[in-house]
Amino acid sequence: TLAEAGIALEQCPTSNVATAVYPSLDRHPFDKLRNAGVIVTLNSDDPPMFGDVWLTGVFEAARVQWNYSDADLAAVARTGVEASFAGADTKRELIGAIDQWLRTDA
Repeated sequence: TLAEAGIALEQCPTSNVATAVYPSLDRHPFDKLRNAGVIVTLNSDDPPMFGDVWLTGVFEAARVQWNYSDADLAAVARTGVEASFAGADTKRELIGAIDQWLRTDA
């Protein structure tokens, strides 16, 4: 399975709805995949083409649609960093910034 293989899936839920891959966010499998242990990241996809939904808008959509807390959003952001090809120092810096945001926002 994807979860067992540790394969990360980049997901762009808002553009997937805009292109009719899924009829609505509630039908998008992001949350189900995440709950099944699949490595999933939230991404934006050409914001001007898909209603100017930038990454912050995608995270806000996840908050609203799947009732994600700040801790959930921070975990999704950390997953994106960990799944990236960034170097170890950059990953540490970004994860530190996410953790700082979570502490400040709490």
